[in-house]
Amino acid sequence: MNEQKKAANLRQLGPDERRRRLEEGLSLKRAAREQVDKEKKRQQGLETLAPVLSAIRERTGHDATVLDDYASRIAWTWIGRNFPFPPPSSTCAWTWVPSSRTISAPDAETTVHALEELFRHVGAQEDHEVFVLWHSTFLPGLLMPLALCRSILPVLLTIWGQEMHLASPMGRWYIEFDPFFDEVHGGTAQGEGSALYEL
Repeated sequence: MNEQKKAANLRQLGPDERRRRLEEGLSLKRAAREQVDKEKKRQQGLETLAPVLSAIRERTGHDATVLDDYASRIAWTWIGRNFPFPPPSSTCAWTWVPSSRTISAPDAETTVHALEELFRHVGAQEDHEVFVLWHSTFLPGLLMPLALCRSILPVLLTIWGQEMHLASPMGRWYIEFDPFFDEVHGGTAQGEGSALYEL
């Protein structure tokens, strides 16, 4: 009955106002649908990260700090402004970073050793806060101290087929694991650059 009243009310309006209200209603429905889809993807991402979240809970007794979209954009923006990402690429041009180092990492065990070597190379400290990000936008990022990150590296590497990015604005360093080329890259921030994602 309520829908019938709405339809009758719309018919009484002028064509421009009727069109405006119809478009407004469609826009609200579209936004609600997008929010539902966004939440569904986030839940799928959390399910994918379940082994990582469980490992964090076991080691700390607390839930992990899962980033929302805004915090993830802050992390990506810091990376993009301090490391070279020549357009249209979304990959860091490591050969342009004077302090960079690249280590081959053909398997999980080698990758853990390579990451540890790069932590030393960039001067990472145990109390540095680290953003843990993945290339896929449906996987939410995490924030944790380096000490915790190091303790769960083997678990982080179980997220199959994903480029993993470790960044510390606090320590001014960035490390990338590329599973497609079996390489780990890392270096320290050189200064202001272009933003990969704008806030």
